Amino acid sequence: MVATPQYGQFIFVGQSGTTYAIDAYVSDVNGALVRFDGGGGSGTASPTQWICPENCTLRDFSMTTGTADTEKIRLVVNNKPMSNYRVNSL
Repeated sequence: MVATPQYGQFIFVGQSGTTYAIDAYVSDVNGALVRFDGGGGSGTASPTQWICPENCTLRDFSMTTGTADTEKIRLVVNNKPMSNYRVNSL
């Protein structure tokens, strides 16, 4: 099976209760960073980070992929694997 880039979505919920649904582009290159929708849709030129406008909690992540494409997905914040999903705004 040939690997192909995939698209996904992150769902964050802010302290205010606002839900942020952010589209993502997941490259077929091993170890590549996820790219987030910067306003023009997610793709190869999209930013590799998204800054929530308030303190947020990651509530859900979904991505369509084949079993041969993905072995693991790890949430990394500031180059550190996360054991929790608290995301603070800057």
